[in-house]
Amino acid sequence: YKVIPLHAEIILQCEKIGFDYMGSIIWQKKTTMNTTGGANVMGSYPYPPNGMVEIDYEFILIFKKPGKSEKIQRETKEESKLTKEEWKEYFYGHWYFGGAKQVEHEAMFPEELPKRIIKMFSFKNEIVLDPFLGSGTTAKVALELNRNAVGYEINEDFIKIINQKIGSSIFSQKVKIMK
Repeated sequence: YKVIPLHAEIILQCEKIGFDYMGSIIWQKKTTMNTTGGANVMGSYPYPPNGMVEIDYEFILIFKKPGKSEKIQRETKEESKLTKEEWKEYFYGHWYFGGAKQVEHEAMFPEELPKRIIKMFSFKNEIVLDPFLGSGTTAKVALELNRNAVGYEINEDFIKIINQKIGSSIFSQKVKIMK
């Protein structure tokens, strides 16, 4: 068993294609339930030396495209602004909230995760792209926050889950599922 620091490789690859790395947030997702389906004790328990550090966190990597951004109208800025409490909590380098139970999909996460990221880095009516749509959590939250959502999912089995999550409301008419 080997732990590979994928976040470091992702940073290198994104910089190579032209993105600027802006830092990361560590999401401490420990909960009382076993969200990943893995063992609670790993390695050579109870004997050294091959104990495994439990990886109960994820890196949220932040990148931006270089260059100038489009000018945003004042009204849109005002509608999208964060409270002082949100700003302090969201831009803190560590987030402490639980993960999501892995039901119907192997990479479920709580709505709080995309909610924070969408509010931190987008204005109302902008497009939120989810290149790995999965169960549709990011698209659902984007629509609830008055953003538009575009997602890509290659596994057609997830379309049913996405539709259930987003619902048959007006939201489902705004989501484009690409294959």
